[in-house]
Amino acid sequence: MYVEVAQYFKENNLIRDIWLEMAHDEEQQADSLKSLPPLFWNKLREREEELSQALGTHSLPAGCAPVEERNLHRCFMKTLEFEEPIILKVYAPLIRQLRTEWTDRALDFYIMVKAHVARLLRVVGSFSGDPILIQRTDALLQSFEKEVQTPESLAVPANPTQRKAATRKHAAGVHKSPSRKAQAKRSLPLSKRPKAIAQRSKSLVKKIGLRRRRASR
Repeated sequence: MYVEVAQYFKENNLIRDIWLEMAHDEEQQADSLKSLPPLFWNKLREREEELSQALGTHSLPAGCAPVEERNLHRCFMKTLEFEEPIILKVYAPLIRQLRTEWTDRALDFYIMVKAHVARLLRVVGSFSGDPILIQRTDALLQSFEKEVQTPESLAVPANPTQRKAATRKHAAGVHKSPSRKAQAKRSLPLSKRPKAIAQRSKSLVKKIGLRRRRASR
């Protein structure tokens, strides 16, 4: 997609090179994923349907885009429509999964993806002139950071059945009933609670008995 878009702007070397750099980012991401061990992909088979749906729903359109869509602003919009589901629904779960066992691989891929989104934000901010588009790109970067930092156990599954089970489990943990002892202590009125009585501290000096002396005449 990025190589094709670069051809739309072949008369503008600056814009063309930007799209080619984006294409190079995608090649690096693909090579990084291909280098992952088979054991990692075997563990992801239970989420294969979820990831395939995220990829299949937002596949690239076949053929060249119409001439009226070959302007820079339209290309930025198409880029975000393509990048958002992949970044949030595919890359973020992969990084969370990598973080459980392959920490070094997770860090490398995370830096790679974040640099790509940050590049997109700089380009959109510099050339789009559209505050809404800039805000949307910035939101993508912030959402990516949030999704990556979310523990894998708390991530919301895409499967409706799994989502309901996770929601029930989370709700049970949040609304767990307190123990009887804590509940009785909390329900005791203030008037019935025992009052703490301050104890008198022991005197440091013993009482001294003074003898009465008769006055001499």
